[in-house]
Amino acid sequence: MLEVLGTGVPGKPSTLSFADLRDAAYEQMLENFGANAPRPVLHKANAAQGDLTRTPAFHNRAVPDRKRRPTRAPASPARKDPVPAPSLAGTTAPSKPDAFQSPEAAVNFQMAQQATVEGKDDEAARLYRLAADQGHAAAQYNLARFYVNGRGGLPKDEREAARLYRLAADQGYAWAQYNLAAFYETGRGGLAKDEREAARLYGLSANQENNQAKRQLPGLGQ
Repeated sequence: MLEVLGTGVPGKPSTLSFADLRDAAYEQMLENFGANAPRPVLHKANAAQGDLTRTPAFHNRAVPDRKRRPTRAPASPARKDPVPAPSLAGTTAPSKPDAFQSPEAAVNFQMAQQATVEGKDDEAARLYRLAADQGHAAAQYNLARFYVNGRGGLPKDEREAARLYRLAADQGYAWAQYNLAAFYETGRGGLAKDEREAARLYGLSANQENNQAKRQLPGLGQ
């Protein structure tokens, strides 16, 4: 949960509840340990106080501060010490209203999220694909993550993951921009290594207050 607090949860409100942290942490555990990952359990609600697990309590670092959003990628002085190879963002992205999703896509995405939480990865993959085909950026991102890890009965296929990341990135989805940048930086997913394109995509993601993207830019001379 400390890692979730540090990176935030894309698509969730600006303030997270204990339940939000639990669900995001469980998603990461599924990514790392598969279907046998133990699900975090919160204390039972106090009848006198109500269910405090749904009370907003923690700042969500993944939510951009639109009042302070820069108009271009933040410039940082180049540094000589090497930056570690970028790691892909691993938490599947919750839904958020945007101009790129239809009501049908939003419903399919929500059902896919629920299936993921319940450990029904095959059903989640099917529903993510439906929503992705309907243009839902977060579903495209999540389906790409499934291909990267070979989840939901899908084969490991980084070329397909790169294609899906690009679809979501072209819609302005910050975490897809970040992961596509990581592919370009390291030459994954059938893409030629291209640090200039990686820097451009990291910059777009950083403009949406993605702190992980900001940390990658100095290593590319940005």
